[in-house]
Amino acid sequence: MNTEFLSEAEIGARYPGEWVLVKNAEFDEQWRVTRGIVAAHSPEREVIDTAQQQMTEESGNLARLCFKKWPKDVAILL
Repeated sequence: MNTEFLSEAEIGARYPGEWVLVKNAEFDEQWRVTRGIVAAHSPEREVIDTAQQQMTEESGNLARLCFKKWPKDVAILL
């Protein structure tokens, strides 16, 4: 089981182009993820949805991060 706390920047560097589920997430005053433990990662959002549904309340705060590159002329609604 992974217990390594990583910053948001470290998570993005390790999992570029992927969706990431973070447990025990910590947030700043604007509710942006500052650090946490990677619970799951995948290029497919559906994998992260399934992983989140399987997590228990013992996981603490959960957050999803997306490190995909989007075209500049595309609007994304998550």
